Amino acid sequence: HPKIEKEEVIYNGIITNITQRKKAEIALKSLATNYASLSGKPFYEAVCSHISSLLNLDYVFVGQIIHKTNEVNVLGGCALGAPMGAMQYNLSNTPCAIVSDSNICHFLESVQEKFPKDDLLKIMDIEGYVGIPIKDKSDHVIGILVGLNTKPIVETDNLTSFFNIFVDRISAEMVSQK
Repeated sequence: HPKIEKEEVIYNGIITNITQRKKAEIALKSLATNYASLSGKPFYEAVCSHISSLLNLDYVFVGQIIHKTNEVNVLGGCALGAPMGAMQYNLSNTPCAIVSDSNICHFLESVQEKFPKDDLLKIMDIEGYVGIPIKDKSDHVIGILVGLNTKPIVETDNLTSFFNIFVDRISAEMVSQK
């Protein structure tokens, strides 16, 4: 109830930011409806585009780990608002190498300084990085889900939790595509 004092109205209340919860609800609804009929590259592109727009990331991609050659084969993604082209790169000296060892990894800023031998980070002018491993049912890392930004990543609340919403479905898709 408003309290009136000398012609001023004073309200007491609590404001709760539900942005993260709404983003999670949108993500889950999209997985259940928008992306249910998609498979392969169209699925990866749609999911990555969704993550990119909700978290304001410049690049998001799904990569398959090729353990024999220590490489990542990008299966699909979103680059600056458009579908990402085919790409393969070596894991050596990259933050993705940390993720491929079954670790969640995020560098909100200055990722190039932490990985000076990663030429792709320089070429793409990447400042912020987040990556999460994609595992099969036997808990082996089969891929990675990566988000990159040319500016520091400011969306930090539950960033990896948001990525985790998609990981199981991505894992199932990767396994079914083998």
